[in-house]
Formats: sequence, C-alpha cells, structure tokens
Amino acid sequence: MTFLNPAILIGLLAAGIPVIIHFLNLKKLKKVEFSTLAFLKELQKSKIRQIKFRQWLLLLIRVSIIIFLVLAFARPTIKGTATETGTTAAVFIFDDSYSMSLITPQGSLFNIAKKFFKEIASSFTSKDRIAALPASSDGNKINFAALSEALKLVDAMTVTPRAVKLNDILNLAANKLSKESAVNKEIFIFSDFQKSALDLQRINSDSKIKVYAITIREKNASNLSVDSFYTDNQIFELNKSISFAAAIKNRSNSKAVNRIASLYINGRRAAQQSFSIAAQERTIVNFETSLIDTGIVNAKIALEDDDIVYDNERHLAFYVPGKIRVLMRSENKKDVFFLNAALTSSLTDKNQTVLLDEISYSSPTPVDLDKYNTIISVGAPDASQYGLISEYVYNGGNLILFPSSSDNMESHKNFCEALGIRDGRFQKIFNSVHYTDKKIPDHPLITDLFENKGRSEFDSPEFYRRYRLNGFYEGDIIIAMDDGSPFLAEIKKGAGRIFLFNTAPVAEWSDFPFKSLFAPLINRLARYTASIDTDKEYRTGERIIIDLTGVSSPVVKISKPDNTTTYLNRNESPGRDIVSYTETGLPGLYRFYAGSQLIKFAVVNTDPAESELENYTDEELKSAAGFIPISAFSFRQEEITRLRYGSELWKYLIILVILLAAIETFLSKSNKREVIELGKGN
Repeated sequence: MTFLNPAILIGLLAAGIPVIIHFLNLKKLKKVEFSTLAFLKELQKSKIRQIKFRQWLLLLIRVSIIIFLVLAFARPTIKGTATETGTTAAVFIFDDSYSMSLITPQGSLFNIAKKFFKEIASSFTSKDRIAALPASSDGNKINFAALSEALKLVDAMTVTPRAVKLNDILNLAANKLSKESAVNKEIFIFSDFQKSALDLQRINSDSKIKVYAITIREKNASNLSVDSFYTDNQIFELNKSISFAAAIKNRSNSKAVNRIASLYINGRRAAQQSFSIAAQERTIVNFETSLIDTGIVNAKIALEDDDIVYDNERHLAFYVPGKIRVLMRSENKKDVFFLNAALTSSLTDKNQTVLLDEISYSSPTPVDLDKYNTIISVGAPDASQYGLISEYVYNGGNLILFPSSSDNMESHKNFCEALGIRDGRFQKIFNSVHYTDKKIPDHPLITDLFENKGRSEFDSPEFYRRYRLNGFYEGDIIIAMDDGSPFLAEIKKGAGRIFLFNTAPVAEWSDFPFKSLFAPLINRLARYTASIDTDKEYRTGERIIIDLTGVSSPVVKISKPDNTTTYLNRNESPGRDIVSYTETGLPGLYRFYAGSQLIKFAVVNTDPAESELENYTDEELKSAAGFIPISAFSFRQEEITRLRYGSELWKYLIILVILLAAIETFLSKSNKREVIELGKGN
C-alpha cells in the first residue's frame, strides 16, 4: 500500500486527543449506602459495568474516526507504483508488422491500437513526457515530445510489410527510460504478441518501469499465405517452357475452397490455378508458361484478398539473355573445330542469338572479357593472362575449360591453380579406354537433354586420353567417370562459375564430339552460364549488399518496386567498393545501376514467419515477462487508471468514517441518558 499524500499522516497524532479527554473526564463514583435490598445493589453494579464498556467503546470509535479520516486525506492506494501528482515519462510502441493489418469487425488491429492510444493519452498531462514510435523504427531515435506532438506522430503511422522483433525495441525503450528523472516510468506495447515476434526469455526487466501489454488479437482470422515461390528451371530460354511452384498455407480454422492463385510475368497474367486447402494445412500449386521476354523477368504469384493482404504475394526474378556472347580461346585452331560446329548450329536459333567470337591466345589484340557471358578455353593462356581471367570469373563471369590436345598437363594444372582450383591432383590417363557413369545425372544441364523423360541411362563416350582429377571435393561433379573422378565438374568462384572437363574436345582423346550428347550439352552450357538468377531472397527491411569492385561510377541508381528511383552515393560508404542499401521496406524487385549499366538486381519478400498467428496468452505475458496485460477489446478508462495508479481507498474510508460517526452519536446519547438515570437513582 502507498499513500499519494503521505504528509497528511502526521494528523494521526490527533488520535490521542479522545484518549486524553477520556481520562480527564474519568470520575470515580461515590460509595453511597443504598437500599437494604440486595438485588438493587447488584443492579447498580451491572449498570456501572455497562456504562464503562460503552465509554471505552466510544473512545475506540472516536479514535478510529480520527485515524480513518486522516488516512482518507492521505489517499492510500494498493497495487500501484505510479502517482497521479508526479511527472510521467512514457514510451508507446506500436507493432507495425503486417499481421497488425488483420481486419476485424472493429477495423484493422493497427487502427484499433491507434484509437486505444488516444484513450490512454487523455489521462496524461502537459507536464508528462511521451515518446511514440513504430516497432520497425530505429530505437536509437526515441524522442520525447508533448502529448499533441505524439498524437500527430501516431496518426501518421501505418502498417509496413515487415516482420518486427519486439525484444530489440522494448529493451531500447527501457534503457532510454532508465535515464529519465520522471517519477513514473511506463512502456505501452500495442501488439497482437505473436510468439515469432517476441522472446519472453530475453526481456530485460526493471522494477522501476511498468510495462503494459495492450493485447489486440483476432482468433477467427481468414488468411491464406504464400510461404515460398520458386522455379524448377535453372536455364532460362526465350520461348521455352518454364515451371513455377508456390507453397500456400491455410492459416484459418476453416477449409478454403476454390481459391484462385494467379501467376504474373512482368506484370502480365500468365497463368491461373484453382485450389482448395484444409484448415491449417499447406499445399503446392504449380504453374507452367512460356518465356516471351528477355532481360530481367519479374515473376509474381498473387492470391485473392483476405484478412491479411501482405502475405498474398511473393516475387522472384531471373535474367534471360536476348543475346549470348561467347568467346572461344585456344592454343591451336583444330582444338575448337567441334566446339565451333556445335555452337554455330545455334547461331540462327530463333529463340536466342549466340554471338560467337574466336580469338587465339597468341593474338596480340586486347580483349575486353567483361562483354562476354561465357569464355570457352581449350588449353591454358600465357601466365600473364591468368589474373585477368581469374578476375573475370570472380566478378561473375563463366569459364568452360578443356585441356589442350597438345598434352601440356603442367600448364593446365598451373592455370587451374591460378583460378583457385587447388583441391586434388591431376593424373594423366592415356592408352586405356574408360567410360562415364551411365546414369543420367540430376542436374539442370542434363535432365532436359533427352526426349525420353523416363530413361535413366545415356550412351557414354569412350575416353582414350584424359586428365584424372584425384581427391576432388571443391565443387559439384555433374557427370562422373566410372572410377568416380569428374568428367564434368562445376566449381563456384566468387560470383562466377568454372565448368571443368577432363578431356580435350578432339577425336584423338575421345569419341565425345561424335556422341549425340556433345552438341546439346555445349549449347546448354552456353545458355546455362548466361542465365542469371538472384543471388538470394531478401526479407523486407533486410540490407542488400552491393559489390562495386571495378565500377567507376560514384553514384548507384536504385529502381524500387513502386517504380520510384533513389540514389546511393558510394563516397559516403565506409567501404567504397562494398556498399549496402537498407531502404527495403517494399516487397518486389530492386534494380541497381551504375550509369546505364545494370550491376545487380535483388528480390525482397515478406517474412513468412509473420503469418504465424500463434499468440502469447495474457497469463504468459504476465508470468514470464512481468507485463501488465490489458485487452483492447474490453477496455475501460477507469481500468487503466486503476492499473497505473492502483486502487484508491479514500472513498471507502470516508464511508467508514460516516458510519462510525453515526454509531458514535447513537452510543453517546444512549450512554449519557443512562448515566443521568443512574445519578437520579443514587
């Protein structure tokens, strides 16, 4: 129990006044011989005892009246730490994650939170300091302001497509309040309190700070969410079929029947599927369409609107080259004869144009490697060119590497080591026939090469000469030899890839150039290396790292999903070659340009964890974190006041004083009358 006016308690000294008066007025009755009748004497003694008892009772009542009256003016409260007369510093945190956009009969959860804030704010005074901020904001910018300014800030807040972590902003708010000198320190959190957004074990509690959990929940939400969206293709070819799949979950408590999912390619609806899902179940919806665009392709799946719209869409993006530029390099021309024939057959392909340049390693003409999607190298260049080709690969280029027919294994080994392929040892295997593993590999390069989708084996070439790579662990073996060593391996280096063959593409080394696998595989390699997928899927609010190594432009232009443009000055970044972009609050496709050159594109999607609507109960918030839970749907202003300041008892004490005064009046008159009657009797 606490007292809002403790200075008044000095008045309790007045409780001694009735005691002093009582003893001053106390008189000893005179002994007077009465009647000789014994029963009259006993009657007198009984009356005297009753009068004395009532006098002591009156004394107790009078003392109690004074005590309770003083206590009433001291304003005692129970279960409250704040005082209405002291100044208050309060931080209001609004969960602005997209789950708060859920629609209820009373409006969205976020609008209910804003309305509730105005009700609570009405109990604050002009002396109080208030900070209001969304949970997605930078907690280091918690600024206290007047009530009127806080109301304006809250009115301007909106839900974002982001998931938020309440622990971070809550701990920052508590740290900010700990430095305040206000008498009352309070935090109000308006949230649906999803378990995915708050870890109750990581709450830094402070007994001097009261935390009110304003719970805003809806148990009967109707919501479907797109949890993932992907394509099974890794080679993107113009006018060729491409398949997509989306994982959709029904987060409602009832079955979703005949819902529609639509596939959009660069803003055009390309396909549509109908589906049904049982309550709390997940399903995969598949789409298939043809690619009719080159360049960056932005694919999107969209569901019909429901109670939460932000999780009804998901994006992905990839690059379809309109022209594939291939550079062929070799030590002697006969080594590339079959490769030339294989690629020349696709030069007039109506789907995509392959632009093939052939330049010998011995040519003195400088070559701009960066303008090529892929380099095919048969043999090794001069050591002076190792660095240029290695840099090309690390910056995102692709290299298809064959040994030379000149049988210079040492040169081939040195070139591989310069490219970063240091794992394993090369061994020359000549004058013996070997084969590949005939099982068709599960790799996008191979899986669509055969018309018969049901076949499990292919016709292996015969190898007479090869460089066996022993102890290879660095990359992925696409096609293996019968001894387990790689015939074709894929090795990722930096942002680029190296495709390493173990034999020269000439008839003296194998019959590979004469097999039906040869030309399609070489062509698919050219298209596979030219296709670009996004490096990763980013979450809304996550920073995107941009590597500007080799880029001279001081400014990066960013095209955002809403078609607005912003700029990033690399000179303002601590590391000028590696910069980060943080304004990723919108889901969709982001493009990054240095001048007119596209240097990166990235896809941002919402966090599917935010669609998990499992909430903490009020009891969990109270027992595990020490929060004071308040339901926004059963709100009463007096309940807030009681929780903030405690229950005041002065009203009950005044009523008790009135009752005691009435009893005192009655007993006093009754006792006085009996004393008079007793005196007359004597």
